[in-house]
Amino acid sequence: MPDSQAKAKAHLKEHGWVRFPCVLSKEEADRTLGRLWKAKAAVEAEGEDTHLQFLDPNPSNIRIFYLMAIDKIFRELISHPPRSKWSSPFSAKAFSSPTSRPTLLVRDPRWATRKEVPDNAPELIIPFEAKASDIPVMDGKVWHTSGSNVTKDQDRALLFGYYTKGFRCQQVNWTARLSKGVQDSLTQEQKEWLGLGVVGNISD
Repeated sequence: MPDSQAKAKAHLKEHGWVRFPCVLSKEEADRTLGRLWKAKAAVEAEGEDTHLQFLDPNPSNIRIFYLMAIDKIFRELISHPPRSKWSSPFSAKAFSSPTSRPTLLVRDPRWATRKEVPDNAPELIIPFEAKASDIPVMDGKVWHTSGSNVTKDQDRALLFGYYTKGFRCQQVNWTARLSKGVQDSLTQEQKEWLGLGVVGNISD
């Protein structure tokens, strides 16, 4: 295992998150952002809401779900080469995009229950940020929240990919969400990641 990879895994285990810088080129990041806004227009044209009033504070917060069903570029991102940094088998359960969030705040990943959360927890939250083209990785067990918006006229787009052990139940039924044409275009590995075969029913 390369030393940089070992350090990244150690940081993830200790702090609950780690950042991989400059995974995408500027051109790749710009192209992906452009396709994200096209995806937003496409789902809104189909009548889908991109703002969830029960979840987000104002219309500036938007969410675009099921991106892998909309555009090939998002299906390609789940198998981008840096994914190989993590050698354990996994499944890509969800891929969605909330926007206009400036940062993600993480709390102590060692808290296991609400009783362990101290009264001054808001004072203990630690921000971590990622630049365009970076990939931040966060352990799913980490207590986390989105940061406060601090600007009035700047969009911040985040793409979330949720990876788990292959035997865990899918968050999304990709068999129903992906058209037959899209499913036929996937590699065998991608089909396994999205639970389109028998892997999702086999224990680890």
